[in-house]
Amino acid sequence: RPDTFSLIAWFALIAALGVFAAIPLKRQLVNVEQLPFPTGTATAETLRSLHGHGGEAAEKARLLGAGALVGGVITLLRDLRVSWMPANLPAKFGLPLSIHGFPAAQWTLAVEGSLLLVGAGALMSFRTGWSLLLGAVVTYGWLAPAMHAAGAITSVAYKEIVRWSVWGGAAILVASALVSFALDWRSVARSFQSLGGLFGRKARSDPMEAVECPGWWFPAAFALLGPLIVVLMNRLFQIPLWVGFLTLPLAFALGVVASRVTGETDVTPTKALGPVTQLLYGALLPGQITPNLMGANVTGGVGLHAADLLTDLKSGFLLGAKPRQQLYAQLFGVVVGAAMVVPAFNVLVPSADVLGSEA
Repeated sequence: RPDTFSLIAWFALIAALGVFAAIPLKRQLVNVEQLPFPTGTATAETLRSLHGHGGEAAEKARLLGAGALVGGVITLLRDLRVSWMPANLPAKFGLPLSIHGFPAAQWTLAVEGSLLLVGAGALMSFRTGWSLLLGAVVTYGWLAPAMHAAGAITSVAYKEIVRWSVWGGAAILVASALVSFALDWRSVARSFQSLGGLFGRKARSDPMEAVECPGWWFPAAFALLGPLIVVLMNRLFQIPLWVGFLTLPLAFALGVVASRVTGETDVTPTKALGPVTQLLYGALLPGQITPNLMGANVTGGVGLHAADLLTDLKSGFLLGAKPRQQLYAQLFGVVVGAAMVVPAFNVLVPSADVLGSEA
């Protein structure tokens, strides 16, 4: 496998590219559309309450404390294994119905014994919450049983269902996010207007330019970091240079998708978007497994880090923080993180045999 220094450079460059990809996306998804980014919103409200004064701040603090207490008690009742507890709360509450002769829970249709997603749902829009519920019911309650009856799914289990559903789901995610971006092309164009200075056209003055990251940082970073990533793709994983360069615009396009989905649902669909890249690589480099997987690593990594930074930028947007300072901190974090995670992984997984194989 590649040496430690090469892997550190690989992960650091991909993560940094994702950070810079968040610059134009932040202006569109956070400033213009103001997507909820539930975790970012919750973080901002928590910080505001902890540092607030007066009756309103005290009331918010009490609600935070009550919510934390309820969540903690439910978790203890579910996960604490001690002799004096006669029983634990179930991890899932099955629905009293069966589908095609199997319990609904086996089709993954059950109520979670956790309030984590309830809290995330409370921060989403009503439309997003009902869309998620409808998608779950259609996928696991109707399509999966139909595919099982047709023989496309051989067993009724989550992993088996997802192996099939991820392909259609990924296509829907990509089409929906890119069409939404295209339909709002006027505001998207305004988000990119500061790039005009790179091509000899002076962009209109932006009152937020003093605190926002300059728009030209995004194409400059892609021009500087992109070729380095392509060279590493070629040297480490034998991916042809021309295929590597095709990966860069795809990485940004999937970064748009990942960021929009994260902003609306608080779930970054990194694994779901991987098959999009794998499909492209399967057509361009048939039968080559390593390039197929590592190409998906580039697009998934860029999308993951863009969405991650946008969650933080949402918190900063609500609290009045400076995006530039947040971007500096994130860049420092991803570089240090890459330098730490690769040696740690080498210690935990000295060889591939440690991971075993899937039966």
